Amino acid sequence: ALGDAIVAIAMTILVLEIEAPTNSSELSAFINHIGLFALSFTIIFNFWYERTQNGVGTDNTNDEIIALDTINHLLVCLVPLMTKFMMHYDNRSIAVVAYGVLTLFISLLQDTTRILYIRYGFVKNLPETISKEDLEKRIRQYAVRTNGWLLIFVLIAYFSPMAGIYTYFILPIVTFVRRYRVGRLLAKQGRTLPSMMVLYARVDCKNKDDLFGRQRRR
Repeated sequence: ALGDAIVAIAMTILVLEIEAPTNSSELSAFINHIGLFALSFTIIFNFWYERTQNGVGTDNTNDEIIALDTINHLLVCLVPLMTKFMMHYDNRSIAVVAYGVLTLFISLLQDTTRILYIRYGFVKNLPETISKEDLEKRIRQYAVRTNGWLLIFVLIAYFSPMAGIYTYFILPIVTFVRRYRVGRLLAKQGRTLPSMMVLYARVDCKNKDDLFGRQRRR
């Protein structure tokens, strides 16, 4: 409940940072600020959704996981501040890179939390066909790929801040679309979308295309 409240407050603060324009000359900045709001809202929403799914998919926790979760909530509280930083700081490169580094740390901590849930055996409903070690390896590969892209986006932002902002949208949108397609596929089968840890435990080379809603080439 505390985590949900923190996320709700962070989302509310985001929209309060947007100042309504008073004349036509301020419309461009207004639209830009709405875009930054949408980016930050999506990032915070993904954090909340994945954390909620992790909670549903596990039956225990420990002090180490709670500590990481607390730090991650602290970082999420900084998202509105970094959004305002991008809106007003005169050196756009520094502001956009700082924002990217913040989202990178949030992502790294989320992935580390998942790995700890698996390592300590707290994940429910894991298929018997996969070991904790193999699932942890899959999640690590996912984390390396995802955070590797985030690092590339941060580097792009350093040289081209506007391009960096656009690239920051890529991962949240891809994540949302993939989650939607998988959820729709499972709903047709009368099943609910499990946590990402259980989902990746069910993925193998044979069912990966079907699970993620892709069409095989013929």
